Amino acid sequence: MKYLNSFVAILFMFACCGTALVSATIWGPGLWGTMFAVSGLFVFVSRAYLALDLFARGIAGLIALISILSLLLGLIASTIGGSFRIDQPTLLLFIGLFFMFSFGLIFALMRDSKNKSKASLKA
Repeated sequence: MKYLNSFVAILFMFACCGTALVSATIWGPGLWGTMFAVSGLFVFVSRAYLALDLFARGIAGLIALISILSLLLGLIASTIGGSFRIDQPTLLLFIGLFFMFSFGLIFALMRDSKNKSKASLKA
Protein backbone atom coordinates (compact mmCIF):
# COMPACT_ATOMS: atom_id res chain seq x y z
CA MET A 1 0.00 0.00 0.00
CA LYS A 2 2.94 2.31 0.65
CA TYR A 3 4.05 2.04 -2.95
CA LEU A 4 0.56 2.74 -4.21
CA ASN A 5 0.43 5.93 -2.12
CA SER A 6 3.78 7.00 -3.57
CA PHE A 7 2.58 6.23 -7.10
CA VAL A 8 -0.57 8.30 -6.64
CA ALA A 9 1.56 11.11 -5.16
CA ILE A 10 3.77 11.03 -8.27
CA LEU A 11 0.72 11.12 -10.55
CA PHE A 12 -0.70 14.03 -8.54
CA MET A 13 2.61 15.89 -8.83
CA PHE A 14 2.70 15.37 -12.61
CA ALA A 15 -0.93 16.49 -12.93
CA CYS A 16 -0.26 19.64 -10.87
CA CYS A 17 2.94 20.57 -12.69
CA GLY A 18 1.42 19.83 -16.10
CA THR A 19 -1.65 21.92 -15.37
CA ALA A 20 0.58 24.74 -14.12
CA LEU A 21 2.57 24.64 -17.37
CA VAL A 22 -0.58 24.68 -19.51
CA SER A 23 -1.92 27.55 -17.41
CA ALA A 24 1.35 29.44 -17.88
CA THR A 25 1.17 29.03 -21.67
CA ILE A 26 -2.42 30.30 -21.77
CA TRP A 27 -2.29 33.21 -19.32
CA GLY A 28 1.36 33.52 -18.45
CA PRO A 29 2.95 32.61 -15.13
CA GLY A 30 0.80 33.50 -12.18
CA LEU A 31 -0.07 32.81 -8.58
CA TRP A 32 -2.49 29.89 -9.11
CA GLY A 33 -0.25 27.97 -11.47
CA THR A 34 2.68 28.41 -9.12
CA MET A 35 0.53 27.30 -6.19
CA PHE A 36 -0.51 24.15 -8.05
CA ALA A 37 3.09 23.28 -8.96
CA VAL A 38 4.43 23.93 -5.45
CA SER A 39 1.64 21.93 -3.81
CA GLY A 40 2.22 19.01 -6.18
CA LEU A 41 5.93 19.03 -5.39
CA PHE A 42 5.18 19.30 -1.67
CA VAL A 43 2.89 16.26 -1.78
CA PHE A 44 5.61 14.32 -3.60
CA VAL A 45 8.31 15.33 -1.11
CA SER A 46 6.03 14.49 1.82
CA ARG A 47 6.29 10.82 0.91
CA ALA A 48 9.91 10.92 2.10
CA TYR A 49 9.07 12.77 5.34
CA LEU A 50 6.21 10.92 6.99
CA ALA A 51 5.75 13.69 9.58
CA LEU A 52 4.31 15.84 6.76
CA ASP A 53 1.95 13.12 5.53
CA LEU A 54 -1.24 14.35 7.20
CA PHE A 55 -0.58 17.95 6.13
CA ALA A 56 0.12 16.80 2.55
CA ARG A 57 -3.15 14.85 2.47
CA GLY A 58 -5.01 17.97 3.57
CA ILE A 59 -3.33 20.04 0.86
CA ALA A 60 -4.12 17.39 -1.76
CA GLY A 61 -7.77 17.40 -0.68
CA LEU A 62 -7.91 21.20 -0.80
CA ILE A 63 -6.31 21.29 -4.26
CA ALA A 64 -8.79 18.62 -5.40
CA LEU A 65 -11.67 20.80 -4.22
CA ILE A 66 -10.24 23.92 -5.88
CA SER A 67 -9.60 22.10 -9.14
CA ILE A 68 -13.10 20.59 -9.42
CA LEU A 69 -14.65 23.99 -8.68
CA SER A 70 -12.42 25.59 -11.32
CA LEU A 71 -13.38 22.90 -13.82
CA LEU A 72 -17.10 23.32 -13.20
CA LEU A 73 -16.91 27.12 -13.34
CA GLY A 74 -14.87 26.92 -16.53
CA LEU A 75 -17.45 24.67 -18.14
CA ILE A 76 -20.21 27.07 -17.13
CA ALA A 77 -18.21 30.02 -18.48
CA SER A 78 -17.71 28.27 -21.83
CA THR A 79 -21.47 28.35 -22.42
CA ILE A 80 -21.59 32.16 -22.36
CA GLY A 81 -22.71 33.57 -25.68
CA GLY A 82 -25.18 30.84 -26.58
CA SER A 83 -22.71 28.29 -27.92
CA PHE A 84 -20.60 25.74 -26.13
CA ARG A 85 -17.09 26.20 -27.48
CA ILE A 86 -13.79 25.23 -25.87
CA ASP A 87 -10.52 25.83 -27.68
CA GLN A 88 -7.62 23.35 -27.56
CA PRO A 89 -5.47 24.93 -24.78
CA THR A 90 -8.48 25.40 -22.53
CA LEU A 91 -9.48 21.78 -23.10
CA LEU A 92 -5.99 20.70 -21.99
CA LEU A 93 -6.36 22.86 -18.90
CA PHE A 94 -9.73 21.27 -18.09
CA ILE A 95 -8.27 17.78 -18.52
CA GLY A 96 -5.41 18.71 -16.19
CA LEU A 97 -7.86 20.05 -13.61
CA PHE A 98 -9.81 16.80 -13.80
CA PHE A 99 -6.65 14.73 -13.24
CA MET A 100 -5.66 16.99 -10.34
CA PHE A 101 -9.10 16.43 -8.81
CA SER A 102 -8.96 12.66 -9.33
CA PHE A 103 -5.45 12.02 -8.04
CA GLY A 104 -5.76 14.60 -5.25
CA LEU A 105 -8.96 13.05 -3.96
CA ILE A 106 -7.52 9.54 -4.15
CA PHE A 107 -4.36 10.61 -2.33
CA ALA A 108 -6.31 12.50 0.34
CA LEU A 109 -8.57 9.52 1.08
CA MET A 110 -5.91 6.76 1.00
CA ARG A 111 -4.34 5.68 4.26
CA ASP A 112 -1.03 3.95 4.81
CA SER A 113 -1.19 0.38 6.08
CA LYS A 114 1.19 1.48 8.85
CA ASN A 115 -1.36 4.05 10.08
CA LYS A 116 -4.17 1.48 9.97
CA SER A 117 -2.26 -1.05 12.01
CA LYS A 118 -1.43 1.56 14.67
CA ALA A 119 -5.08 2.63 14.82
CA SER A 120 -6.27 -0.96 15.20
CA LEU A 121 -3.79 -1.58 18.02
CA LYS A 122 -5.07 1.44 19.94
CA ALA A 123 -8.71 0.34 19.63
